[in-house]
Amino acid sequence: MSTRDESTELIALIETVLNGSASLTEVRRLDELLEESAAARSTYLDYVDLHAGLRRRYSHPAEEPSQGRQETSSANRLDAAQGVAPPRGGKPSGAWRMLGLMALAACVPLAVAQFIRPGNDSQKAEGLAEVTISPDQKASLAGVAVLSRAVDVEWSEGELSHAEGVAVPASKIAFDSGVMQLEFYSGAVAVIEGPAEIDVIDAMSARLHSGKLRARVPPQARGFTVHTSDGEVVDLGTEFAIDLGADREWGELHVIDGEVRFDPVQETGHASRQVFGGEAMRLGSDPHGEHGVELTTDRFIGTAEIEKISRQRKTKRHRRWRQWRSEFLADPDLVAWYGYSPEPEWSRTLRNYAPQGSDDSHGVLVGCQWGPGRWPNQRALRFRNASHRVSVNLPGQHESITLATWAYLDKLHPTNQVALMHADTLQPRLIHWTLDRVPSGALLHFSESSTPQRGEVRRLHYSSKRGAIQNEDAGSWLHFALVYDADLKRVTHYCNGEVVGWAPIIEVRPIEIGVADIGNWPYKYWAKGTEFETRNLMGRIDEFVVVGRAMSGSELAEMYKVGKP
Repeated sequence: MSTRDESTELIALIETVLNGSASLTEVRRLDELLEESAAARSTYLDYVDLHAGLRRRYSHPAEEPSQGRQETSSANRLDAAQGVAPPRGGKPSGAWRMLGLMALAACVPLAVAQFIRPGNDSQKAEGLAEVTISPDQKASLAGVAVLSRAVDVEWSEGELSHAEGVAVPASKIAFDSGVMQLEFYSGAVAVIEGPAEIDVIDAMSARLHSGKLRARVPPQARGFTVHTSDGEVVDLGTEFAIDLGADREWGELHVIDGEVRFDPVQETGHASRQVFGGEAMRLGSDPHGEHGVELTTDRFIGTAEIEKISRQRKTKRHRRWRQWRSEFLADPDLVAWYGYSPEPEWSRTLRNYAPQGSDDSHGVLVGCQWGPGRWPNQRALRFRNASHRVSVNLPGQHESITLATWAYLDKLHPTNQVALMHADTLQPRLIHWTLDRVPSGALLHFSESSTPQRGEVRRLHYSSKRGAIQNEDAGSWLHFALVYDADLKRVTHYCNGEVVGWAPIIEVRPIEIGVADIGNWPYKYWAKGTEFETRNLMGRIDEFVVVGRAMSGSELAEMYKVGKP
């Protein structure tokens, strides 16, 4: 079989397996191809990573493998939130499947290129058919707007959910309640109130099916258009609002400032109409007739109002988090809760708030400075270069342990690992907690090692296997957690309250932290010349929690939900 045929077969088999429709024969054939070729294995891993990332972002994450589940005696810890990731607000939909297939198609030229090695003319001559992607497909894969604010948004059943601060591709947005702000790449800003359904078409247009929308359009976005079933509202330099609420018999257009043009659908036979600031009109009838519609701007939420609402909600959530935190600090298994404290800047101290923590357990700041935190008037540690870190000393052994932190990553370096916590390499027992880079983002990774008296190091690694974060997640607050559960004999990785992977413990051994660093890894000589030499964190850490037991999935989901800014 030619290289081209093998490439085509491999990609077809991967897509079939990932879609869950593969037969036993197809699965066995895929195994054969992966066994025979390192390039095939690399391609397969890239596809799996992309597939998992799309599932995590646009639907329920898949249920974790059943292996490693324990009998009912341990069921109190292996609850639904730990065994199966909690919902992100929507079920798998046809839109997700379409997006996934187009993303796979987009990767075909890059993935199969691994089979054609430089210098092999016979393979080059075979060639591969290029996969072309239409402009509409590209728009659906690339962002055309940013969801800059989302307040009390409840996503509609079976529809895509979107994270605040993340790019929004050309897609349908449907939510049952709440209010959101979309900032289009053209510069137009739209505040949408639910229940609403809107199609984001491109940077210059959207289609509103239901709900209320208020748009502010700067000069550079002149011509921004909102389509409705009654016609098109074309901006001519203005701020306008549209009400297509289900409680209204007619849709309405209100021009708050400037000017718009309303182009009715052709079937009505009506001509276009210019609508000026201070005017309002009813949609769905003669645009030149008298409809008795008064301009009422106070029933539309604008950018100033959503900013105020957002701050009020954040202040309320902060109070709730403080109450939850005070209760959590009473947990007898709490080893450390590192967070902001009003210590003098010169003290260079990161306080351990755990009541049972000794004065020796406070962290020492090395290079890092205080910067904006995720809550109003609360600060976080900023790590600006590879030398910045926090040195801590947490002696003692733990049969099971949980690590959790809120982190804001400025960016993901193309090749570096991201260091969360590393033990001093001179200790006989070590732990490493990192984010490991993959093309689409990063995996969560935990390792622990021991050095017996004979000097042989036994290091055990546990990776999330699938993407914990995507490249576009950089620039937002993320919650990471790691659970080493000796009873269930499994290591579980979490991101934003959701399971992103687990692995059975190879050999149950007590976990020790001892002297360790939060943030950047200063022991580069230990891995000099390897791909693991550089482990940097460029960004901020708001808090770092160590619990001397295995927290359940529901506890970690609550920690994320209550702590989300």
